[in-house]
Amino acid sequence: MRKIQSVHLWSMVSCLLTAGFLVGTVTPARAKLAANKLAANKLSAVSALANSAAASQLAAGKLSVEQVGPHSYALNVDGAAGLLATDNGREVLSFIVSCALPETDSLVLPGPVPLEFLGELGLAPEWIDHPLRESGRGWVSACLYARINAHDVPLPISLRGQHPALAADAAEAAEWNLEEGAFYGDFFAPTTDTFAWIACQGADQAAGETGGLVDRDCAEPDPADPTHTLCGLSFAGNCGEFSATHVCKHFSPHDFYRDCRDQPLGAAAPRRFKEIITVYVIGG
Repeated sequence: MRKIQSVHLWSMVSCLLTAGFLVGTVTPARAKLAANKLAANKLSAVSALANSAAASQLAAGKLSVEQVGPHSYALNVDGAAGLLATDNGREVLSFIVSCALPETDSLVLPGPVPLEFLGELGLAPEWIDHPLRESGRGWVSACLYARINAHDVPLPISLRGQHPALAADAAEAAEWNLEEGAFYGDFFAPTTDTFAWIACQGADQAAGETGGLVDRDCAEPDPADPTHTLCGLSFAGNCGEFSATHVCKHFSPHDFYRDCRDQPLGAAAPRRFKEIITVYVIGG
């Protein structure tokens, strides 16, 4: 049986990712700045949790069965069957594709009302014709978690990490300059393994609510249950060396955390994660 690690169900009910859909297209609205992409979202964390087993099935195979156009691919319906079965599942699939494939690519599903799932970030493009590899699982998981928002407010965020698709130029770094925190885990864990969604609190979020942080609570510990964030993710602790106890071993000069754990450094038997996405919001 699949294990679920640190799931705070009552708070997850209110956790939403905010944006809209195009008619006939299943995709989150997209915004971008410079070389990086800024996420705008609309996905319930409860929906994500409910569809994690179906996402594991999807990860076991390739996303596409064949190429049908220059940048268009036929969706692997067998692998995606569990996600396609419900509206919530299709919404989760749209975010998975958005995180995994580049904005030039899309997955199509023919039918009476054809569906098109659009790529955006390009964190695991090899998934098109191979099962999702371990690093891809980490990057797409981190992307999904980073885009959860506890408020129904469309708020672009800057996603940064040690992946070429997440490079931010000077203009983006200057405007999106408040560090919310970092997100990591494994949404696609096989059914015999532990599902994990984890957040740590960044320096600016730890200092208080200002600017875009007012509408971002998913790296902030819940006062009623400090083992979880206000969005229901597992709260690992403070991310970096701004705190005496922290969970990430390194902070890059390009403004992202690397080598993070699910509990503070020095704790017994922590789980280590290498695919980390650090989120920044616009300053006040």
